[in-house]
Amino acid sequence: MKLHASAFALVPLLALLGACASTGGQGGGQGSAPTPQRPRLSHNTQTTAAQTLELEGGVEVDPDDFIDTPMLLKYGITAQTEFVFGGSPVRHNDATDDTGLGDVVLGARHRLVNETANDPAIAIATLIKLPTADAGDGLGTGETDVFFSLAAEKKIEDVQAVAFYRMGFLGSPVADGNDVRHDLAAVGTVALAQNLDVYGELAGIFVPENDIDSIFATFGGNFELGPSTVFDAGFRVGVTDDAPDFTFLFGITHNFGAGLLTPGSSGK
Repeated sequence: MKLHASAFALVPLLALLGACASTGGQGGGQGSAPTPQRPRLSHNTQTTAAQTLELEGGVEVDPDDFIDTPMLLKYGITAQTEFVFGGSPVRHNDATDDTGLGDVVLGARHRLVNETANDPAIAIATLIKLPTADAGDGLGTGETDVFFSLAAEKKIEDVQAVAFYRMGFLGSPVADGNDVRHDLAAVGTVALAQNLDVYGELAGIFVPENDIDSIFATFGGNFELGPSTVFDAGFRVGVTDDAPDFTFLFGITHNFGAGLLTPGSSGK
């Protein structure tokens, strides 16, 4: 692991922390409650509060393989629908010793059904990955991928449980046809305190055409720094040979409220 690359990868997160602190100081904590989805493979059924802008981002470090800085902007179109746009400002591949931009993603998520005493909440989503990363440097695949996902969420005793499935169509269907990717995940989250949740996720990525069988587990916690800011930290461990062995994860999710887009709004 190159020290200069590690330091460079931390810059976006440090800038994000500073922006959040500045906004909290000037806006009086007027953002809505955030809905962090990172750093898990899956998403749950919660969506960004209507008419508010939210930013989640962080750093992922595999000491033997890569550094990534995933960032995602989310806008609540309605109380049950959000638009997302993001990517990785910095990716570093240890194998090639190259650093550069990652791929760009954009999409939308909609909660079809709210959770009731007897039934789970249901959400669907679509995501498009655009090949902005340099495939020659090992920073991306160089192909456009399209994903469709379904998530179900239900409180069971003290555990907030999520079941997740996503189908991806990798590459151009014009040439040799798409490779189909299947993502599966199960998540359990428990509140240890009023401002602290811990979670565990068992997930898998499967691409039969390429003999990819990547199964891994992610463990971590979300700590509420304020009414509109959540800090997360955790780690990911690979179960199969196709998954990275060990990855450190940390980041932040901050809701800016409606003030950035509608001056004078309270964001409530």
